[in-house]
Amino acid sequence: MQPNYHDIIRYAWMAYDPSRVIESTIDISAKVSTNHVYKVTFKDKSFVIAKLSYFGRYDHFVEDHRIINVLANNLPAPFENLLARSLIKGHSLFVHRYIHEDTDVWVVFYRAVRIKTRLPRRLEEEHIIKLGKEFAQFHKTCHSIRNTLPSSSKTMHTDVNHLMEVVERKNSRLGAHIDKDEIRRQCDLFYKNEDVLRMHRLDRIPVFVDWNIGNFSVSSTLRLFSRWDYDWFRVSNRMLDFYFFSRVVSDGGIGRFLPTTLAR
Repeated sequence: MQPNYHDIIRYAWMAYDPSRVIESTIDISAKVSTNHVYKVTFKDKSFVIAKLSYFGRYDHFVEDHRIINVLANNLPAPFENLLARSLIKGHSLFVHRYIHEDTDVWVVFYRAVRIKTRLPRRLEEEHIIKLGKEFAQFHKTCHSIRNTLPSSSKTMHTDVNHLMEVVERKNSRLGAHIDKDEIRRQCDLFYKNEDVLRMHRLDRIPVFVDWNIGNFSVSSTLRLFSRWDYDWFRVSNRMLDFYFFSRVVSDGGIGRFLPTTLAR
C-alpha cells in the first residue's frame, strides 16, 4: 500500500517547526518521477514546497541537496537566484527520514522560486544558439566555484557499478524483458573507455543533467531564470548535460508540464 504522503509531510514539518500550523498539502507532482512534490500552505497563507523521495539511497539524497544548497549560496551573478534553496534548521540542511515497516521516505522543504517563461516544445535555431550560450556560461560559472563545494561520493563509475549490481540480482527490478547481456556488455565498454579516454582527468563540476521544460524557466531573452527540480544531480563532467540539452529542443522527451500551483 502506498504510504500517506500528506501525513509524512506533516510529521516532517512538526520536526522542523511545530509553531507554524499547516492548513493544506496539495500534490503538484509532474507524475513522471519517483519523487513527489507538494505545496504546503500554512494558516497564515504562506507556503513552502515539500519534496518526498525514496529512490536510491538516503545518504546520497542528503549529499546532493547539501551540495546544491552550498552551490546556490555561492553562485555569483547572473545566477545568484537561479536555484531553489532547501530550508535550513540551525546550521544544517533539514532532511526528515520517515521509516515505518516497509516505508522509507525522505522529505526536504524548499523555498518557492519565482518562475517566468517556459520554453516552447520546439525551439527555432536562433533560440537554440542563445540557450547554448547561456548553458555554456552556467557551466563556466559552476567550474569557477567547484572547489568551494562539499565533496561528492557519486561518479559515473559508481553509477555503472550500481547498475551492474541491479542486473546481477536474481529478482532484479529491471524486469524479465530486459536484455541483461547487452547491459553487461555496455557497462564493460564504459569501464574500458573511461580509462582509454582518461575520463578521470576531466574537470568535475555540478551538473544538473535533467533539463526539460518542466523543471526550469527562462527570461524573455532566454536567460536562465529559475531551476527547482534536482532528480539527477551529479558532480561530474559537463558532457552529461549535452544529451539532455538536445531533449529541450525536440518535440519528444519533454512532455512534462509546469505545475500552475507552483507558478503562482
